[in-house]
Amino acid sequence: KHLRRFQCRFGHCSVPREEHGGTFGGLNVPSLNIWIEAQRRQYLQLTIRKQEQENEQHNQQEQQQQEEKNPLTKETQENEQQQQEEKNPLTEERIQLLNEIQFPWNAPQVRDGAWQ
Repeated sequence: KHLRRFQCRFGHCSVPREEHGGTFGGLNVPSLNIWIEAQRRQYLQLTIRKQEQENEQHNQQEQQQQEEKNPLTKETQENEQQQQEEKNPLTEERIQLLNEIQFPWNAPQVRDGAWQ
């Protein structure tokens, strides 16, 4: 909500770093920066998980052979995957909303006094 207000007001999602002061355009910059960093971390975790899932698909035949030898393998993997998903509150819906306002997922390299 705050990032959307920032984007509507300034036309971008490049929130200044905290060293610019506590507020910017009437918005609490430190808490907004904390939220932005959390979204980026969660997005990275989600991206890594998706890559891991794609890699697992390539090993599907080997996995099926292991499941035939040990029927608990599949259940254990499903439980681990469910636990990982519960740890990351970033949803596809939130990703879509952030993409709609052109949220910069990768924080650019910044110099002192530069925008994030």
